[in-house]
Amino acid sequence: MSADAGPARITGVSGGPLLAAEYAELEQLAGHCARAGLGLLAWMRLPASTLVDPELLASAALAPVSFGRVEAALGATALGTDALPFAAARWEAMATKVIAARVLIEEVDRGEVQRLWVDVQEVLLREAPDAGPLDQVTLAAGGAAGLLTSALGARTVGITAGWLGAHLYGPEGSTTTRAVPLAVPGPRHGPYDIADLARHLSALSALSDADHPENDGTIEVQTLVDGDGTIRHVVYLPGTDDLNPFSNDGQVRDMKENIRLLGGEPTAYGAGIVTAMQQAGVRPGEPVLLVGHSQGGMEAVALASHGTPFSVTDVVTFGAPTAQIAHYPAGVQVLSLEHVGDVVPELDGAPSSTDPAQVTVRFDDGVEGLIGNHSFEHYTAGAQAVDASPDPTIRASLAGLHDFLAPGQRATAQVFQITRDVK
Repeated sequence: MSADAGPARITGVSGGPLLAAEYAELEQLAGHCARAGLGLLAWMRLPASTLVDPELLASAALAPVSFGRVEAALGATALGTDALPFAAARWEAMATKVIAARVLIEEVDRGEVQRLWVDVQEVLLREAPDAGPLDQVTLAAGGAAGLLTSALGARTVGITAGWLGAHLYGPEGSTTTRAVPLAVPGPRHGPYDIADLARHLSALSALSDADHPENDGTIEVQTLVDGDGTIRHVVYLPGTDDLNPFSNDGQVRDMKENIRLLGGEPTAYGAGIVTAMQQAGVRPGEPVLLVGHSQGGMEAVALASHGTPFSVTDVVTFGAPTAQIAHYPAGVQVLSLEHVGDVVPELDGAPSSTDPAQVTVRFDDGVEGLIGNHSFEHYTAGAQAVDASPDPTIRASLAGLHDFLAPGQRATAQVFQITRDVK
């Protein structure tokens, strides 16, 4: 972690059923204000319509004095004061302001402005002055990605990525998935909190680092058994191994998979994950938590939204674009962590998902380089801040993960390697 980094500070929380309920209450309040204004306008029209009521006019011949008094009083009410129209206008204006406040709160809550500014500052002020000409172009392209995709929108990004996936790479190839005798460093127990998930996924990702490309494509299926014999599974999914967009080899976690995922296309990585879960003995109906970083997080939300033979109930993502997923099936809950200054989560073209099933937490623990902002060091710090947060939306999301994070469960793990079959 850089010298500038420190304890993580949560800067924004969006999504979740609690926040959706709060927004709904704001909209309900605006409706009440609008109806109050319309009611006052209706009361204003009542004296005027009564002045010419046929039955009242017919009484004039029988009681002219009383008729005159009634008409005078109605006329004064309808024409002699501006209190009612002024009050009606105030209520209507209040309704408009409540709606505007709801939109503003949502935008600030998502942290969109802060994120875009950090991108610009990151590229133009921090990285480019010390980089060579080629690196400047690369950094500018990466940093501007958040600005460009946010301007285009998730739908446009998805359509474009889908076209690229279909025309640039053609149909997806088949995969080979096999169990491998690799041990993931760390304690052999189930996760206790979100920070545990981040640390374990970091250790798994380190198996396929630049010094060990022979381990590319490794994932882990962890099986938990609690005291009453209930079986659950946690599937850990690392991110991109190969950043070359033109490679066509056995590495299944490459740039072409990222493009396919943004476009909503099926991937070899996703097919291999399903096969690994089958080989690990995951049975239909047993709850599954998918945990992914970067491309692994993209794959996790894709599997949760598109459906698998398994009961995926929960997803946790670190530094992953997820807004390309518009809707999750009933019973699925998603918690997404995004580090301020990390441009990768912004490649989906939208600040965050609008589905109440997803809670997105943004945090800041100090900004370093473009690559550094995406590292596990930051996401572990962010996970610790999430675990300690009193925010009610975050607490509700963590409560939904309680069964996976409960202490005392027996844990066994199997590591699988997914490779693409190259003809």
